[in-house]
Amino acid sequence: MNVVDVAHVISAFATAGALIFVGLQAVYSRNAADAARRMLELESDRDVRAMDREARRRASQVTTWPVKLKIASEEKWGVVINNASPSPVFDLELRRSEGRAKSGKLIPSLFARAAVIPPGRYAVEPDQKIVLHATEFSGDVAITGNADYMAEMRFRDSNGRSWGRDNAGMITQTTEEESR
Repeated sequence: MNVVDVAHVISAFATAGALIFVGLQAVYSRNAADAARRMLELESDRDVRAMDREARRRASQVTTWPVKLKIASEEKWGVVINNASPSPVFDLELRRSEGRAKSGKLIPSLFARAAVIPPGRYAVEPDQKIVLHATEFSGDVAITGNADYMAEMRFRDSNGRSWGRDNAGMITQTTEEESR
């Protein structure tokens, strides 16, 4: 064996070693890329969950309850809408079925719509079917003790998500079809 043959053998081993090294690096790189992809997915899921929690928190700040309203020195039964979130809500629809007071008196049905409800406090009275701003009514007294007074509402938040609040006060995210 001469020097050239030894050089060829050494060169072949070096080439084989380099190929093995490149192969191992490819495996390690693929594993690192997979780990980075999994971390990105985890972070993305975490961000989506955080946005969902924030959207639910804001939607839960839009509430309603039954009241006796004092409007122009006249007392009427109605419902207050309170948007305590920092953003307006859109396409609000509020309804209350006819019911009976404990005294047997008829509780009138109620239906109202509003294109936009900015942050603030509003009222709906059964015979008007319009939403009044808080400056238009005063001295409202919350009605407690009878679930027949409660109203249901549907609305869309500023991110386009649809929400519903049932007459037991539960807030749920709804589909577009459910909110109609």
